[in-house]
Amino acid sequence: MKVVTRALVCAFLFGLIVSWSGMNVPTLAAAPTLPPTWTPEPTSTPFIEPTIAPLPTDDPNFPTLVPTITPRPPIREDLFLTAPLYFISKRFSDTRFIAQSLPNEGDFHKLVKLDNENVIAFDICKDGRLIYATDKGDIYMAGRSKPWRSPTKTTKPMLVSTIVCSPDSKTIAFGLRADEADFAKMSKAPTSGVYLWGAAGDPQLIVSDHDQAADKTQLRANYDVMSWSPDGKLLLVNFNPGPDKPTDGLGLWTVASKEYRDLYRYASSDKLRYKDALWLRESNAMLLFNIPSTNKNQISPIAYLTVGGARSQVNLFLPKANTTGGTPLAISAVRFLPDGRVVLLGALRDPDNKAAVRSQPLQLYVGRYDNLARMEVEPVGTAAFRLDWPGTLLMPPSGFPAYILDQHFGVQLFNSGRIIAFLPQEMRMGSLNNTDAFGDEFFPSYRFGPATVTVPAR
Repeated sequence: MKVVTRALVCAFLFGLIVSWSGMNVPTLAAAPTLPPTWTPEPTSTPFIEPTIAPLPTDDPNFPTLVPTITPRPPIREDLFLTAPLYFISKRFSDTRFIAQSLPNEGDFHKLVKLDNENVIAFDICKDGRLIYATDKGDIYMAGRSKPWRSPTKTTKPMLVSTIVCSPDSKTIAFGLRADEADFAKMSKAPTSGVYLWGAAGDPQLIVSDHDQAADKTQLRANYDVMSWSPDGKLLLVNFNPGPDKPTDGLGLWTVASKEYRDLYRYASSDKLRYKDALWLRESNAMLLFNIPSTNKNQISPIAYLTVGGARSQVNLFLPKANTTGGTPLAISAVRFLPDGRVVLLGALRDPDNKAAVRSQPLQLYVGRYDNLARMEVEPVGTAAFRLDWPGTLLMPPSGFPAYILDQHFGVQLFNSGRIIAFLPQEMRMGSLNNTDAFGDEFFPSYRFGPATVTVPAR
């Protein structure tokens, strides 16, 4: 008992010495602010203040004040990763680099860090090979001894806009863009557009922005890569307006015939211009979603598009037990789970709430998609957390838990509806003052991948 009492006395005296000397002792940081309106149930056991025996009073050299210990705040349940995460970041760096966060580790690893160069796009093939492009015009592929750069002489480097590895990991497709002033001087030179790069040789241009006919020198359109079909036989391409194509739309390049054709071109009167597409597993059609708009009342439904170009709208339904909240009116993300279920990230406008639909909290929905016209989904978790439209949905290969982010906050959402709120820096992706990893200017800016990747030689 005397030993315990003396230890307490020594601890108290040390505290007095620290306060007299002005030493700074680290204290437990308060839990970060959670997303607005989020009201979680307690998930941790509060700290219980220990009982402190009074100091002895028989020694006149000891103070008689009984020390008090301030209870630390309850430690909230923290975010955890369930699969390796790869992303472009600029955290504590002068240049953007590729970072890797692994489950059960406290911080990220700098997977690719270049001096005086920024990584602007990357992808990871299924076999683990890493490919990436820099703002100096170089494209690196694991397995190739040196990077490739366009041989066209331009004032500024020609840069990769998107880059995607094929399902069999044998070929990458990328879009290559020139600076606007350089592009105007190219005439019909076949240098800007969509390229394929295989295991041997240099990349080959498959869809040119310029019409290569001998009697034409004008721009056809600005073409870019979107995604491969699951069977790897088709490459989905999007294009922006050009003189011969005054509207934007989608196209397909067929691997077997090596031919490109327009798949769907928006009419000038179309208000629904979809930004993203998700292939169906049969590779015969896709779902279109995510309509960008500054109009808070703009809806964003889902459309069904066949590889033949036929388009129709997908009707969303909720089970009768969940119809009180209404069906989602604006869809920003669509994914398929390994078990075949479909996942939607969207927002709804409650009939009793006249607020703009894109001002409403984002909500995750899960359900079944059995045919081209009908999709039945129901909400998972709660829409009590307020994340800004359109948000970002990250789904690991195993499916749930899902990670939903906006520029400031995030939530980890489980299939059971359980929610963990977090700040982006808890994914080791950045900080509130450094959000480079969250913008649409990177493709993809972050994605899940294998635990081990093969990095290109330098």
